[in-house]
Amino acid sequence: MTTNTWKIWAYEHMYTKGKPNASTAAFINYIQSKNVQKTLVPKLGYIPRYSDDRCPYA
Repeated sequence: MTTNTWKIWAYEHMYTKGKPNASTAAFINYIQSKNVQKTLVPKLGYIPRYSDDRCPYA
């Protein structure tokens, strides 16, 4: 994504049917965590949720 080698791309979303249970909420919080957004997300070639220092996940 960040190298512009993909001709098409889309934003990724996470949906739940109604209010998430504890396990689902924990997983969503983990994926959105600062550590995952700074390490795993870019390593997989995706753009982090936030990319500037004013945002909590940068």
